[in-house]
Amino acid sequence: MTAYAVTAARHGGWWALHADVPGASVWTQCRRLDQAESVAREAIALALDEPEDSFDVTVTSTIEDRLRAQIDAAQSLSRLADRAQRAATLMNVSAARSLRHEGLSVRDTGALLSLSSQRISQLIPGSPSSGRAADDDVRGIGDLLDEISAELAATVTALNSTGRGPSHRRGTRTG
Repeated sequence: MTAYAVTAARHGGWWALHADVPGASVWTQCRRLDQAESVAREAIALALDEPEDSFDVTVTSTIEDRLRAQIDAAQSLSRLADRAQRAATLMNVSAARSLRHEGLSVRDTGALLSLSSQRISQLIPGSPSSGRAADDDVRGIGDLLDEISAELAATVTALNSTGRGPSHRRGTRTG
């Protein structure tokens, strides 16, 4: 199936859509980016005199580099937050295993981890596991946190290089 690349660029309150197809340069517009694919598909089908479902369309938006950097950083931070949450869960499992291995009750383990005893039972069903398994868990979590830290540093560096990163202003404090 033939695929056509469509470029969407913001102009005023509209998205200008452009695609080069055999024998034509197709231009159209839409109000919202989520409409771009269907509007472009319709315009391309008219230019080619083909059914709209006879080809693929890929829409790429063009925006300023500073805005792209912000979008990329937001998406990266969302992925990092998901990974950090998984790491936190793994660390809770490891800590709960270690505490249970040391003979603490499910209730005491929950109190120490600020989790309910029900959550502890979900994290480590059954009998307490060995301390060695918990040590292995911690090493794996450490590796995951190193990866998260490196990706976070790269995200912050990229965002700061656009001049849109966190600013540290000195000013007069009023109060």
